[in-house]
Amino acid sequence: MIPRRIWLTAFTLLLLLQAGAWAISTYGSVTDLRVINQSGAAVTGLRVCFYMGKCVQRDDLRNNKAWRVSLKIEGDGGAILEFDQQTSAQRSSTYITRGLGVHWLILPGGRVEQKQ
Repeated sequence: MIPRRIWLTAFTLLLLLQAGAWAISTYGSVTDLRVINQSGAAVTGLRVCFYMGKCVQRDDLRNNKAWRVSLKIEGDGGAILEFDQQTSAQRSSTYITRGLGVHWLILPGGRVEQKQ
């Protein structure tokens, strides 16, 4: 019969591995394109266009919500973020490296901050 102490140790190690996997997936490196709205209001008419011509759209994104756009990088890997409340001077474009991603934070006033 297996002693109770071994079961407790195995269970504890399993919980630690799960917690580590969760932390890596949540706080680890960015591997997709994510748009996070921290503007204080809903943002409408979001469009992410990749330089190869493919665009994805979303009607609205509420405050403190995120939109994940799967990356299938082809060509040069560039992307542009546009939304209705944004001026042309505020448009954000970036180069996305294969295996890495980018987070765009929409801030008050339509400003966009990029984290890679």
